[in-house]
Amino acid sequence: MGRVYLVIHSVLMHVVAALVVLVYIPLSVPVKLFLWAFVKPLRREQLGGKVVLITGASSGIGEELAYQYASKGASLALVARRKQALKSVAAAARERGAPDVLVLHADVSDAGQSRRAVEETIAHYGKLNHLVANAGIWSTCPFDEITHITAFTTIMISCTGYFEACNNKSKGIVYMNFKDVNFWGAVYPTYYALPHLKASRGKLVVCSSAAGTVATSRMSFYNASKAAVLRFYETLRAELGSEVGVTILTHGYVESEMTMGKAVQKDGVLVVDQEARDVQIGVFPVGSVGAMCRVAMDGIRRGDRYVTWPSMYRPLQLVACLAPEIVSWLSYAMYNTKTGGGAPLSKRALDATGARRFFPEGLRRNPVVIKTDEECNGDEGVGALYYELAYQYASKGASLALVARRKQALKSVAAAARERGAPDVLVLHADVSDAGQSRRAVEETIAHYGKLNHLVANAGIWSTCPFDEITHITAFTTIMISCTGYFEACNNKSKGIVYMNFKDVNFWGAVYPTYYALPHLKASRGKLVVCSSAAGTVATSRMSFYNASKAAVLRFYETLRAELGSEVGVTILTHGYVESEMTMGKAVQKDGVLVVDQEARDVQIGVFPVGSVGAMCRVAMDGIRRGDRYVTWPSMYRPLQLVACLAPEIVSWLSYAMYNTKTGGGAPLSKRALDATGARRFFPEGLRRNPVVIKTDEECNGDEGVGACN
Repeated sequence: MGRVYLVIHSVLMHVVAALVVLVYIPLSVPVKLFLWAFVKPLRREQLGGKVVLITGASSGIGEELAYQYASKGASLALVARRKQALKSVAAAARERGAPDVLVLHADVSDAGQSRRAVEETIAHYGKLNHLVANAGIWSTCPFDEITHITAFTTIMISCTGYFEACNNKSKGIVYMNFKDVNFWGAVYPTYYALPHLKASRGKLVVCSSAAGTVATSRMSFYNASKAAVLRFYETLRAELGSEVGVTILTHGYVESEMTMGKAVQKDGVLVVDQEARDVQIGVFPVGSVGAMCRVAMDGIRRGDRYVTWPSMYRPLQLVACLAPEIVSWLSYAMYNTKTGGGAPLSKRALDATGARRFFPEGLRRNPVVIKTDEECNGDEGVGALYYELAYQYASKGASLALVARRKQALKSVAAAARERGAPDVLVLHADVSDAGQSRRAVEETIAHYGKLNHLVANAGIWSTCPFDEITHITAFTTIMISCTGYFEACNNKSKGIVYMNFKDVNFWGAVYPTYYALPHLKASRGKLVVCSSAAGTVATSRMSFYNASKAAVLRFYETLRAELGSEVGVTILTHGYVESEMTMGKAVQKDGVLVVDQEARDVQIGVFPVGSVGAMCRVAMDGIRRGDRYVTWPSMYRPLQLVACLAPEIVSWLSYAMYNTKTGGGAPLSKRALDATGARRFFPEGLRRNPVVIKTDEECNGDEGVGACN
């Protein structure tokens, strides 16, 4: 019956996709064009008297948007780390019409400073109408040329350490105490501003990037962080409905400090390197930040869901969605002449065409890299999937190196793998979200076998909770980032709560092993298999952080595939719900604690089918052996991904309708549909019983991280 249930869902999703492609899009496109051209311009939001908080306002897009808002009569709260630059922007904004400008010196990648910035804005103005989350940093370097992998946590995650010095003028190097600007620098201000935006029925404006949708070589971490931002705010839009408008900017290259050559290079240090900038940009146009922000302001006032500029990126995003292999091949061809083999085609094309002369004026001069002291002051989820894939490899005669934190469970899997045909199984107790332990696991594998042919990066944790119901925002860094702190206890049996020392499994738990395994995979012309999720492509309510982390994984490995070409195969698994500890109800809830909550599980899954992990892994193994670029299972998710690509508003509306009955208003439609249809009986057997939350001392010794046993 469970198989029939899957088939029914697959047929329904294909019918929905066909209706979207054949009926909805042909009818909606002319309607959207008419609304965009004639109706929305008449309903542009009047900004006079509105209060706007802008982060990253000291330069680039943040600065120019401040001027755009000022010219429309809005009062401003400008936030950045650089005091003097911020004061200059504030003075210019007043000259352009802002009736009042509040200057706030803060680092928005820090939760406490984000909270203070919002509180001071409310104390000063008494309200907040728009939040513009804009701050960010760039990185450009092939992944396999990185020399200091842990330094790149500066882009993806909060990092409590800092580099040795603030400035090295002789090399043009800027060292900083980084905290994740690209993701948490948007999410923290959003969290604290959201109640005030709801009160004013205001608007959220967030800077993602075209890099969040198109996987371009040499920008793996930047692409991943921007994909995380994109999927997070798509999820948030689906949760908020019409309470707060969400406009996402997916722009291309514009004149800014980034396109002047300021980026994190292979040693993890922020430098100004215009040679690397020229390689990355190539013949792509670099637009005027003023032109971009005028287009953005029109879109914001109209209430557009996305603002993509220049318009050339719209067809490119469509190609990336429908035929990602074309983007991957072009990216490899343009960027991947290896070190010592001459300049990449992108740079040679730039030099040959003289396209540099079309760069905006500011990009044709070398920036001066000077930082004052003022600006340098502090400025497993799918465990079942893991062992099933191990058994699939064992049955094909492969020797295995199995890595996990839970020793006893790992030994049991190893024994079963030997019974199923593995000639040799090496058991390695390690937490792959830790760089040192990942390195040790790879080194011990090579010492034992002398080679490595496949790496399967699978570990992860789940979260399910509406963003605006979260009570402990910093705890959710456990999903997205490395966190050196830990929760106070290991187990609270009375509540079924599991507390742990988290380290980012969802992203770094894949990237660290990849980094250390890559030279050996190249030597064997091997294969990388990574578990993303359908959640990385479809923004479903109540999973904002999980969706963001899986989108980051997806875009990172698409970028890596474009960099590696045919040297190493990359297969990305984008599966739906399968039987696992996650779908037994184990997830991070609103207070940031990992709990077993089957009620929350039922709300999230609703009538979606939960597949057998064995069936999924058999399909995955076939795809891996064929060298497929993606393995999507169940097949119903393929048309759903197509709908999300071509008509994301449908997914957003359906997600809101299914999940967003607020607290006190009865169960969400997803849960009521599950109860009414009795679809729970189609869950795999393991999901129909309550897991017992028990942890042995061995499995709770402070090093186990995420995913302690149920």
